[in-house]
Order: sequence, then structure tokens, then C-alpha cells
Amino acid sequence: EYNQHIQDLKEEMEEATKAAEIIRKDIQAFRT
Repeated sequence: EYNQHIQDLKEEMEEATKAAEIIRKDIQAFRT
């Protein structure tokens, strides 16, 4: 149960990281 919760948090963090990278690329593309 506890390990499952940690796994869920890890997956959420990975998704947030990917989203942040996409946003960063969008901002860079917008500036140029």
C-alpha cells in the first residue's frame, strides 16, 4: 500500500517534468 503510493507520486512527478519540458520548449519557440 505504501509502496504503491510512492509509485503513484513518482509517476505524477515524471508527468509534471515532461509537461514542464514541453512548456519550456514552447516558450523558447515563442521567443524566437
